[in-house]
Amino acid sequence: MRRLSLLALAAGLLLIAVPAAGQLPPLTVPKRLARFTLAGSFVTAESRWLAGQRQPLAQDFVQDSLGSAFWSALQPVDDLLRQITGLPGARLHLGSTTARHQVTVGTGGIGLAYGLTSRITLTGLIPITRVVVRSSIAQSAEGARAGFNPADPVFGDGFGVSTDALFFGSFDRALAGLDTALTRGDYDGNPGQKTLAEQTLAAGRSLRGNLFSLLLGPGTASPFLPTKTSAEGAALLGRITDLQTILRGLNIDNFSEAPALPGAPLDDAGFKQFATDPEGRVAGSFAAPTIVALGDIELGAAVALVTGMTARGTGLDLVGQATVRLPTSQLDSPSRFFDLGTGDRQPDVELGLTADAGAGWFGARFQASYNLQMAFDLNRRIARPAEVMPYAGTLAAVTRNPGDVITLSVAPFIRLGPGFGLVFGLSHQRKGEDAVTLLAGQEEIPGAPPGLLAEESARYWTTAMAMLSVASPLKTVNGVTKLPLDGGVAVRRVVNGSGGRTLAETAVQTWIRLYFRFP
Repeated sequence: MRRLSLLALAAGLLLIAVPAAGQLPPLTVPKRLARFTLAGSFVTAESRWLAGQRQPLAQDFVQDSLGSAFWSALQPVDDLLRQITGLPGARLHLGSTTARHQVTVGTGGIGLAYGLTSRITLTGLIPITRVVVRSSIAQSAEGARAGFNPADPVFGDGFGVSTDALFFGSFDRALAGLDTALTRGDYDGNPGQKTLAEQTLAAGRSLRGNLFSLLLGPGTASPFLPTKTSAEGAALLGRITDLQTILRGLNIDNFSEAPALPGAPLDDAGFKQFATDPEGRVAGSFAAPTIVALGDIELGAAVALVTGMTARGTGLDLVGQATVRLPTSQLDSPSRFFDLGTGDRQPDVELGLTADAGAGWFGARFQASYNLQMAFDLNRRIARPAEVMPYAGTLAAVTRNPGDVITLSVAPFIRLGPGFGLVFGLSHQRKGEDAVTLLAGQEEIPGAPPGLLAEESARYWTTAMAMLSVASPLKTVNGVTKLPLDGGVAVRRVVNGSGGRTLAETAVQTWIRLYFRFP
């Protein structure tokens, strides 16, 4: 992501140069000088932006009515229940859920830049990221009207299969007996009774087919069924009882059994068992282990196009930048619902232009960049973004081509005194829509086209920033050259977002940059 501008921000902060001392420290490094950067950032988020609304980060895990809106694979079950019961609002209702999700990311970065010429600087950054996710989820059975299918091979009670086998055996014998009676002409002397028998046979076969699909059918049987006392369960059993009554009136009296329905609704323990049992349909995990790993390493270059800034901070500098991000981070696991990786693990090429303008005590930095995000391969469970616990059977190897990112930012500053600057800024970013396809040789999973992973991937967000910086420029005093030194602390917060999911993250970052001659 994810999904995860969080880590890109944490890494991107590490090489920023900020206004100070009444001037803007150059983004380039003087010829034959090297710059060593030691930086750290702390990013936290427990909410997100979606379609212009701020929501809890765990919103997709929160359900007032747990069912097919949470697990889309249950939608055919709802359809079957409506056909069987005749109730237009029939559906599986598995209670409700509450959840909490908080993400904390600490990144330490080591950067190195070298002044190849007076205008060209080469840069590099190695981020080490620590990801901590604190999450919880609970299901409430209050109001629930469905529980585990007693005949389910994983979550059943061990008796459901034999009960249903007896039920369908009697059902089949009754239908076969009715068909034989019609063929034999038992009802020919009573046209009304014969018509009823023909209609009952057709309706019985349809009901039998729907019930088998719901209860035992390979690939169609539901892991959940309405409880015996629920409106849906009572209507289902009522349909069977009505059929049995009509059959007895037609002298078919060998069918009195009922299928196995759950006696109790799903509870929290059952919910978590269904989500995590390795033999089950979801086979996932709520675990979110702390991860310490590389982020996405950055290599780049900066070229001074205009160098008009004076030592007193008046004038204009214009710098072009190019950055390549290497896919060295660790991705989140598709089977861990709350997992978060240390980066995007995709190759990026970012081109940017930075203009620094100053007039003594005041100045501003203007930046524009275009980030070309390149395609990469990964394993993902294919589902819509809101379906955060999809079935394991939707796992596939896909190629994701992320939408490119355009960034525009402005950061005015004021000089507080020699060597100190206070900066405020806004940046606006726009990310295009992703494109996702299956890797060659894979067949599309029924009900899970890869394009689902690209839904709601386009988004916009705005970040506000405040910085306090300190800097000492390169200068010569009494014939002694003093090398530059700069550092500072910055706070950034995503203050608005529209389109797809964007973390409402807050980042605090500090850095120090030391210069030395090389060679």
